[in-house]
Amino acid sequence: MRRRKGVSPMVSTVLLTAIVVVIGTAVALWAATSFSIFGGGMGNYLTIREEQLKENLIIEHVQFIYKNKLRIFLRNVGTVESNVHYIYVLDLNDTSNHDVIELDPKLEVLVGELENVTVTVSWNWSGKRAYQIKVSTTRGNVVSEIYLSSYIVREPVYAETILLTISDPDVTYGQVTGSYTNTHNRNEGLTQDITESVVAVPSESIVNGGFDTDASGWNSKTTGDAVVGYDSNEGNPPGSVYASVSGKNKLGTGVWYQDITVDEVPASAQLQLDYMISHYSKIDSFVLNISIVLPTGSTSTLETITIQGTTSWITKNYDVSSLFTQTGVYRLKLKATIDTSNIPGGEGRVYWDNVSLDLYHNRYILDVRYTFQLDTTAVPIANVTRLLVSVFSYTTGEPISVYIYDFSTASWVFLVNITTTSMDWTNSSITSGFSNYISATGTIYIRFATAYDTNQDTLYIDYLAIKVRYYVKG
Repeated sequence: MRRRKGVSPMVSTVLLTAIVVVIGTAVALWAATSFSIFGGGMGNYLTIREEQLKENLIIEHVQFIYKNKLRIFLRNVGTVESNVHYIYVLDLNDTSNHDVIELDPKLEVLVGELENVTVTVSWNWSGKRAYQIKVSTTRGNVVSEIYLSSYIVREPVYAETILLTISDPDVTYGQVTGSYTNTHNRNEGLTQDITESVVAVPSESIVNGGFDTDASGWNSKTTGDAVVGYDSNEGNPPGSVYASVSGKNKLGTGVWYQDITVDEVPASAQLQLDYMISHYSKIDSFVLNISIVLPTGSTSTLETITIQGTTSWITKNYDVSSLFTQTGVYRLKLKATIDTSNIPGGEGRVYWDNVSLDLYHNRYILDVRYTFQLDTTAVPIANVTRLLVSVFSYTTGEPISVYIYDFSTASWVFLVNITTTSMDWTNSSITSGFSNYISATGTIYIRFATAYDTNQDTLYIDYLAIKVRYYVKG
């Protein structure tokens, strides 16, 4: 009898158990992964759906604008922001007229806000026709309304004209090179250049030289029988200082002086003063001495005046440029020596007033005016809605101030500073008060100016124009 071969029940049980375990594990892993993916997808779906439900955009109003523009007013009454992506317009009377318009960039409408967007369709509006308007957001929500084009708005139509300079500038200060026509075109390699002029600018160096209320700022000293003081009633006009000697056989000297600190050597210097002599009886002599003590300590006498008798107010002028050749402290001295001689009851006085010392320093300044002309027949001033002053230029250092003339106040109105040191745009826009800046005959003035300073700069103008925007029709 042959022996039969096979798998014992125990072994088969073990194998079946192992197979079941492997298959079960695989099924469990698949199920876990599948449910996880399903759960994540469902979660995302629910989140998106929740956002969609929170979004609530309404079409509040529309305007049909001649010829084929549509302005849509949208209000967000939801609880999340909305972003409008597409606009759909359908002519319900002629369905061949339909457009899908993509907004780029999209229109954002924040919660509670009202926004509007203007789109253009591919046909012209017809009156009293029904149109379906749909608005689609990036979340997939669509709001749809039907409107009747019972009223088509005609919006204002605007045009622009460019005014160029009509001549070389009127120059108060500055050296101009190049033609004004060089400012009519940009980037052609031609400029009109305005360099600051050298101007001798005076600076008053005397304190209280008019003695209007007192003698503050001045010092005095006397010798002999002289006295000095302030007289509020005498002067040219009233208010002056004096030196006086009175009595028989009296002699004295009164000096008024003031120290002047000079920090910069001037290009020139001018001294001016007034004096007057009075007495109550004949005086033997008056000797006036006007001098300046230099920083070195040496004294330079400008004039010595010897007088017998009275005088009215006399004005003296001295060019003292040659004395102010260094920095330091100078002293101006006004000296009066009075001798009454053998005159009983004699009294003499020397009055000083209106003392000024102008030190002139070289400074640099620019001030020019350009003229523009508007044809007010073609462009009535009442129709102007904007003036845009455009300058393509640069400065070598100092800012250049730009002004426009106000005919109503006869004054200059500041617009902007040109600060760029390489060729670039400087613009200034005027949006109101046009009749102030345009004369009845259409003239407009633009001014370029700097303040006095110690550096000489140049303005290079490549292009200069006024762009006039004006209403044409509606």
